[in-house]
Amino acid sequence: MSNQPSHLVELRNRCRMCRNIVAVALLAALSLGARPAAAAQYFYSGHDAAYSNIIMELYITTTSAGNDVTGVVRCGNVVMHVKGMLAGNNLNANVISQPSAGALSVARATGALKGALGTGVLDVSAGPVNINGRAVTLSFALTPPAPNAPGVISHSGLRFPPQPRPLALPSALRLVGGTGFGYTRLTLNLDLVLRGSSYAASGFIVVNQLILVKFSPPRNVQTTLRVTGMLTPGTTGALSVIGAPPGNFPHFVGALGLTGAPFQGFLSGIPSLGITGLTIGARPEALNARN
Repeated sequence: MSNQPSHLVELRNRCRMCRNIVAVALLAALSLGARPAAAAQYFYSGHDAAYSNIIMELYITTTSAGNDVTGVVRCGNVVMHVKGMLAGNNLNANVISQPSAGALSVARATGALKGALGTGVLDVSAGPVNINGRAVTLSFALTPPAPNAPGVISHSGLRFPPQPRPLALPSALRLVGGTGFGYTRLTLNLDLVLRGSSYAASGFIVVNQLILVKFSPPRNVQTTLRVTGMLTPGTTGALSVIGAPPGNFPHFVGALGLTGAPFQGFLSGIPSLGITGLTIGARPEALNARN
């Protein structure tokens, strides 16, 4: 008889433990069921109908607000970014170009999806866009990868290539370049030091002018301009120019490649040196040495 109370206590404890285990299992099941499904993403790409060297690549991501569209248009070293939405079967987006000089330009892109997302063809018209100084109207028939193409499988079972990882930026770069016109030659030297996601740029533009005077030997006149500022890879920024002759108002804008090189700039506002609008580029010093 003395063992009966302890037996009842043990039985109650076991029942209480079972109830706790069942409650925890139910809560875990409810929490798993409440998790939102991962967003599906679809990759589309294709060449322009008239210019096979121009490529459009789009990532279409399903969200609660609609299908978000991001991507690029590529033509050699020219890269334009695409941003917009796919509402139903209709695409509305902007193509944003970042020229080596001047303000950013935005062109419209419209399209229609023929078929289901992930299997159908997406017809896109864009432009006119500025490619190397030409206004070009583009037309694409974008398609998803073939079913057996390598890539990542989304929860819908469709394949799409993974987005590229951001490239690591060098901590420092030295860029060298130059250009010329008539009897004038320019050399550009830029030193870049990484500060967060941008580069602190400093350097010099050396202008050498050959002066020809009748009955006198040719002479060279050299002007050194100091250049400073901040540059963010993939965007256009303005640099300060110090040392121009009085009465000039120099303006220097340029863009770095996504990896910190090359640099493409546009120098203007120095009419006393004959510079009213001049493109000047620079590349990493090692590359210039090999070439």
